Amino acid sequence: MPVIEDIQLSSTTRIIVWEIKETIDFLNSGLDLSNFSKNTLRKKKSEIHQKQFLAVRNILKLLLIQDSDLSYGADGNPLIKSGCVSISHSKEFVAVLVSDQKVGVDIESNSDKCFQIMQKFIGVENEFPIKIDRKIAQILWNMKESLYKIIDFKEIDFKENLIVIPFSLNEKQTKIWFVKNEFTQDYITNYFINKNYSLAYIIDKQ
Repeated sequence: MPVIEDIQLSSTTRIIVWEIKETIDFLNSGLDLSNFSKNTLRKKKSEIHQKQFLAVRNILKLLLIQDSDLSYGADGNPLIKSGCVSISHSKEFVAVLVSDQKVGVDIESNSDKCFQIMQKFIGVENEFPIKIDRKIAQILWNMKESLYKIIDFKEIDFKENLIVIPFSLNEKQTKIWFVKNEFTQDYITNYFINKNYSLAYIIDKQ
């Protein structure tokens, strides 16, 4: 079972990261998928998307959450009956974060993608005292995507509305601000990057 991270952040908050190495048939075996999930799986054309879908359900099974307990809101955010959940996947990596508080998680397989498009989501962070390289750009995306999954506002501009204060890769934690019109709110974001992927998560304790 390719669980590569299983972190109990508190008695009610847990994050699991799965590296997909299995076949679709193996991932599907042992799952009790709802009819809705079976139909959704059949509609997915890409093999990696099918595997990501099934890996999420395998993680939920580890968390003792039935597939039928997972649904999606009108905004596309995942919902579970027993609390709060956030889901993220990138290539062969899948992350699921569950809690009794609102949470957001984002995982990214290491690549140059975020660095190449950073002008689309990085604003004042360009004034950081450190150079924004591939790793920093990817972590910034992780942080902003995690926060985006928590906030209820519509029409969020990642560059203008989500602002990260200066940080280093060694600190593992920093603050990120949501600023829109007259509203401002700060959040603590935790993050890390290794040789294969980066990840950030936020627990909304407001």
